[in-house]
Amino acid sequence: MLIGDKDGQRKPQLKEGNQFAAELDHMAECVLENKTPKTPGEEGLRDIRLVHAIYEAARTGKKVKV
Repeated sequence: MLIGDKDGQRKPQLKEGNQFAAELDHMAECVLENKTPKTPGEEGLRDIRLVHAIYEAARTGKKVKV
């Protein structure tokens, strides 16, 4: 399957697969080979903080500053 970008160019779509398994494999490779992960832990922490804020806003019906 192909998708288009904003300029109408067609690009191959990413293969379907288990994203979580690929992330775990990458992390294991980084540990074993002393590499830096493509995605830092701080990015995941930021995502979790945003998810918590979304839940809090949904629970209270109020804006949550992040």
